[in-house]
Amino acid sequence: MKFANWTPVSFERVTGINGFWKDRMDAVRETTVRVCLDYCKSTGRIANFRKAAGWEQGAHQGIYFDDSDVYKVLEGVAYLLTDGRCPALEQEADEIIDAICAAQWDDGYINTYYTLTDRKKRWTDMARHEAYCIGHMVEGAIAYAQATGKTKWLDTAIRAVKHMMDVFGPGKKGSNLGGGKAGDAAADFGDQECEFGVASGEIDELVHVGFDGIGAAVHGGDGV
Repeated sequence: MKFANWTPVSFERVTGINGFWKDRMDAVRETTVRVCLDYCKSTGRIANFRKAAGWEQGAHQGIYFDDSDVYKVLEGVAYLLTDGRCPALEQEADEIIDAICAAQWDDGYINTYYTLTDRKKRWTDMARHEAYCIGHMVEGAIAYAQATGKTKWLDTAIRAVKHMMDVFGPGKKGSNLGGGKAGDAAADFGDQECEFGVASGEIDELVHVGFDGIGAAVHGGDGV
């Protein structure tokens, strides 16, 4: 295959962006990210984490996978911060991350929908995107750590992944883990395992759980 020997380059190693892509990055920095953050605030997505952390009172707002939207926006913020620090944007992201980390359960579980609706039902319906959300959190947390050197969110993501490995896997609960996003995230951990301190055996287990679960679901196997 012509491009078989190409190796992806991590985004924080890309410099000297000019022309078309610089214009696109400037538009994201000046307009898009602001719209996305403001929408996450106005729809209660960010407030859900503050409520789950016990910082505010109130019911969950939105749908069960809304946590992932906050994670995706923060991943985008990370890419912007790599291309040039913006103190105000970084501080805003740090404050959101503080709420995310505070919403994590003692055992590592994190999901505002079940935290604020019915805690006893966690991990009972994989169509509710719990693992999918954690997968997006992992990818966002890795990007934020690479961009800023701050690992608070990444530490939270690692705890969430290890919690999943306590629940799922050989001899444990089996399931389709969220459409592959958990497997993708585990693979990202695998690329960075030495830096982020997740054992390779644990990564392999989660990758197999994530992708094998998808196969079982597609071919009519058991799931939660």
